[in-house]
Amino acid sequence: MAHRLAHYSVQSRGPDRVGRAGRVADAAVTIAIWGSCVTRDIFEEVPSPEIRLRYHARSSWVSQASPSGDEPVAVPTGTGFAERTVREDLTKAIVPQLVGQPPETVIFDLIDERFDLAMIRQRAYSLNDYYGRLGLEQAMRDRAGAVSEFRDDAREDLFAGAVATLAPTLLTVLPRTKFVLHVAWYTARSADASYRFYSSAPNHVAWCNERLAHHYAVLIDHFGDRLHLLEPDRATCLVSDPGHRWGLAHFHYVPEYYRQAAAQLSMIRSGPLQAGRPRYPLAPTRSESGAVAASLPPVPGPPMGAGPGGSAQLAPTSSQLAPAAPESLSTSGSEGTVNSVAKPSSSAERRRLAPAVWKRVSRSFAKWLGRSGTRW
Repeated sequence: MAHRLAHYSVQSRGPDRVGRAGRVADAAVTIAIWGSCVTRDIFEEVPSPEIRLRYHARSSWVSQASPSGDEPVAVPTGTGFAERTVREDLTKAIVPQLVGQPPETVIFDLIDERFDLAMIRQRAYSLNDYYGRLGLEQAMRDRAGAVSEFRDDAREDLFAGAVATLAPTLLTVLPRTKFVLHVAWYTARSADASYRFYSSAPNHVAWCNERLAHHYAVLIDHFGDRLHLLEPDRATCLVSDPGHRWGLAHFHYVPEYYRQAAAQLSMIRSGPLQAGRPRYPLAPTRSESGAVAASLPPVPGPPMGAGPGGSAQLAPTSSQLAPAAPESLSTSGSEGTVNSVAKPSSSAERRRLAPAVWKRVSRSFAKWLGRSGTRW
């Protein structure tokens, strides 16, 4: 295992980390997150000094199911959040780290499935925002035989193939670890009526939640009763918070969301290893997420409300704005400040193969994932 992840204390806060590695009490328990800020922020809002947190982000299951080695660009060696997330994506290190240092609990969320996937020599890579910040994104795109957006139909087969490859390893090698799925959704509702999303946001939210519902069902199918579901009340908590520390986004929620999530997680941790009969979460209704029917045709705009750093395209009313137009607002992303653009993302304007070609490539890759055995 070439790269090991440091333990992070949940008490220290900062834009690029949960906290610096340090000594913790011998009684501390380890919880690992493979997901995004929607899960990490539970521990920010409700600190738990007895918990030692390991946080893996910005990498798709499809990427982590690919074989490691023969990286297309130089692997970053720094210790910062950007270097670590890109390194884990390039070297496919997340699952080896989970099984090499078994945590008490592993929490999954799928918000970071939103990034483009680059296929390079039958390996997939998540083109998250930190590739760009480290000056590596263009080189990755130049080397890619195909690039797929989250909304490509082929992503369903790719994700299913990746889970079929990785789930047996996790279940077998971590027999006493509790697996938790944080059922997080996108929302077009804002806690402050004076703030509004871009005009096509409800349509995009509905579409993306349908894709997430499919992905959640795949995880449930493969993890069965070993997978506990964590989901705060949609009616009261599935609301974007304009005052969120990382800025406005479709997945930056009101404080009550995190309090409910922390309470549910505490119950799961104190309960049995098995969750009981699994259920399949349905995508939120319009009243729950502020979305419109997912069957509507696509509307120009970023499908995830995600700019380079994954922050939603959310704009204050014109009376609250400085002279800059809403399309060029600067807003805080979950790990730094990014530009929020309420128009088609730049990734949609970059080189990629025609959808039909990508589908043929992805079907082949999905079959290859299904044939590959466990590697740890």
